[in-house]
Amino acid sequence: MTRIVEVLLTACLLVACSATQVRESAWARSPGGQWETRLVERDTSGPGNNSLYKDLEVRRVGADKGVRVVTLDEGQGASRVSVRWTSQSHLEVFYERAPLVLQVARQGELTIAATEVRRE
Repeated sequence: MTRIVEVLLTACLLVACSATQVRESAWARSPGGQWETRLVERDTSGPGNNSLYKDLEVRRVGADKGVRVVTLDEGQGASRVSVRWTSQSHLEVFYERAPLVLQVARQGELTIAATEVRRE
């Protein structure tokens, strides 16, 4: 019984010791004015739980929350991200130096294309 209590207390301490820092950029509106994008960096640290991700979120203008459409793993170093609207319903995302973890190709009538840029 004592061993079970020790294990449970240790698990609770490990979970309580992890912390996530979130840095959000301001929302940037699309040229057509219907969509907004922003970058969100999530830095989680704790025993066995270190991660650094950069997410690109989109939302309709006036919506409360954004939807994650691109996630980059920045565990090996900082990445560069840029976006370009080619039309009111098409968003191109360019990124450097980070593995792509998630890409959503369509959000409503919005299409999203993610392309890795390699500089040599």
